[in-house]
Amino acid sequence: MQEICACSGKGRVGFDAGADGARTMMLVYNLPQTGAIFDRFGGINGSAYVIGGFGMTALTANHIVVVPIRSGIGLRLGANLGYLKFTDPF
Repeated sequence: MQEICACSGKGRVGFDAGADGARTMMLVYNLPQTGAIFDRFGGINGSAYVIGGFGMTALTANHIVVVPIRSGIGLRLGANLGYLKFTDPF
């Protein structure tokens, strides 16, 4: 069974400079049930690209950890505090 959820804008506060083109995958740890993903997760974001590289964000809420991992090309250096909110589209 495939589950669908929407991810709303990620707020950021911090330093970030550069440009990139990236693909993202998300790892989710300690998810007790599917519906528990619908929450706001806060955390720290860091990225460093020189021609190509990876960016990672560690976000937590209620002992659930969500880790979006981006691989991309371009030039970017940054560190931010922010959040990611998952909502049920139905």
